[in-house]
Amino acid sequence: MKFDVEKAQLRNKQVDAFTNNFLAPLPFKVESVEDLKALRRAWLQRESVPCLIESRNEAIDNSFPGLDIRTFLNGDNSSGRISAHDIIVAPGSGLPRHYQTEGELYLSVIEGEIELTVGKLTQTSQEGTFAFIPAHTTAAIENKSKAPARFYMLSYPAGIDRAFAEAHARWVETGDKAAAPYLAILGRFGFHFGVSAPLPNDARTNMKAVRMEADIHSPDDFQAMRENWGKRQPVPKLLHPAKVSDNSLTIDSDGGAGTTSGGVVFNGDETSGHAVMFAGEVGPHYSAFPHYQPNEEEMFYVVSGIFELICGSQKMQIRPGAFGFAPRWATHGFANPQAQGTTRVITVNSPAGHERGFEMIMRHQQKPYADIVHQLRSHGWEVHDPKDAESLISPPAA
Repeated sequence: MKFDVEKAQLRNKQVDAFTNNFLAPLPFKVESVEDLKALRRAWLQRESVPCLIESRNEAIDNSFPGLDIRTFLNGDNSSGRISAHDIIVAPGSGLPRHYQTEGELYLSVIEGEIELTVGKLTQTSQEGTFAFIPAHTTAAIENKSKAPARFYMLSYPAGIDRAFAEAHARWVETGDKAAAPYLAILGRFGFHFGVSAPLPNDARTNMKAVRMEADIHSPDDFQAMRENWGKRQPVPKLLHPAKVSDNSLTIDSDGGAGTTSGGVVFNGDETSGHAVMFAGEVGPHYSAFPHYQPNEEEMFYVVSGIFELICGSQKMQIRPGAFGFAPRWATHGFANPQAQGTTRVITVNSPAGHERGFEMIMRHQQKPYADIVHQLRSHGWEVHDPKDAESLISPPAA
């Protein structure tokens, strides 16, 4: 099928117009997993809302005893595809051993020390540790230190945000500090607590996934790769900083003024194609031109430095703790405006595939494609101006 550029550009403008026009929660009570599935189907009928949120203080307060939860993005504003949270765990608090049947989690420790259980591993984790916890995998989050610990978390698909909101409402209404009522709420959303025996998926923790090779020459090839990823079993992961840096990609700026490098933390080979997570380091003066992706969403979380981010119709210089969401069709682009100093950013794209697009761009910067706009489109990118794509090749040195 021929790609309709005019239709795509119109859709892009329509989605950008929704920026920060947050939608009210659907009036939906979840009493069971079947209700959760029905809510997710209802969410899919909604538009996603591009947004920029400058700090956790501007996010939705979904806290309950022991967990200071600020929700940047919920299912009501992401078409139910994903939710994002900034969570501070008080000393002695957390979530006991459990597993989920209806979703998976992507975590990054931002501050402090916390003990994470992922599958067969239980390890003390600090800043720069990442975890991927698929469904039917043993998990626990416990702060055994004497100071608060903070982590950034995404849930795929959305739903846990509703559980957090309900737990917060109960706390506000009753002031109850006992854990049992809050765990019972999570239980209605597919959480099973009191895990004692290992689960079958636990044995796969930190297995090396075999790369699925795919020749991408068209959007159909790209979609076929994603569908084939969906047939794979996920690999639970618990990675500390040294391991994250083992798998990196480096890309020149669209104007040749800087570079960005990203550790591919979890890729489509490991997540059944549901998402790819990057730990990025954006060098001084690096810029990525505005673009959009018709079939995936992208989330940004600033860890350190200054980050100039476009999401939808909004452009802002943001600092650590800020969050941006570019849903399908929404314009996004970014830069490090600093003359000196690297900006560290966690990005997540869902579904996965963005990592393969970066590999294509790296090949292009070594040996240029004559049809780079087509190559970008085949890997899920749309550019506003073909000249932007041409700028992916650095100008010759003076």
